Amino acid sequence: MSKRYPVASPYVEAYEQVFLGTYVPSFDAFYAHPAFRKKGRLQVWAVRVLVEVLSWYRPDYTEDGQAMQRFPGRRLVLNYDYLARKYRVSKRTLERAVKFLEERGFLEVEVQYVQDVFGRMVGKRTLVAPNYEGLRRVVEDLVKESQEAEEAPSPTASANGRSDGSDASEAHRSDNTDASASFSASPKRQLCPTEATSLSSRSDNSDAPKRQLCRMLTKLQMTKLHENKTPSH
Repeated sequence: MSKRYPVASPYVEAYEQVFLGTYVPSFDAFYAHPAFRKKGRLQVWAVRVLVEVLSWYRPDYTEDGQAMQRFPGRRLVLNYDYLARKYRVSKRTLERAVKFLEERGFLEVEVQYVQDVFGRMVGKRTLVAPNYEGLRRVVEDLVKESQEAEEAPSPTASANGRSDGSDASEAHRSDNTDASASFSASPKRQLCPTEATSLSSRSDNSDAPKRQLCRMLTKLQMTKLHENKTPSH
């Protein structure tokens, strides 16, 4: 189990205000958003780096409900070596992805140079944090698209609605006028319309004439079929 720290970062506290209070299907939805495209091409590694950073800023909770963060300090130190080994990609590719996210306003990036006791530069580190103002616009777009998709009627539902409404009389006529044709195709396996209903509908007296008509048509068709099969003398 990785180590947890008391919440000291305002970015961890703000995470829930952006992501946990709204409906977002998945961070994979970022791949479909036009903000992550450059000259028409999807910036795949930019999305992966962003999701990686957000996973570190997502708060973790203890058994008693206390919020904890996954790294020490206020901002996350982005370890390019770790990400390069994890995703099997070059550091240069990751650096371009971070630059893209910074330019689009999704990440706040600060490069700090590390010096030794003599003032000589011995290295540098990159601090990253989510820019929630930029991410909030993307989340709002995703929420709006998901709500529109839920409210829009499906083609199947529309077709069923038309068949249940304006085409109801036509379907009723076809059940009666085309009964003989349908029974001639398969007289033994064809079911009457009332035979496919539930037991409660079978007990309804209003369906009695229809069941009687169906039985008569079946008997008549079976008789015709028997006459056709009987050789003439």
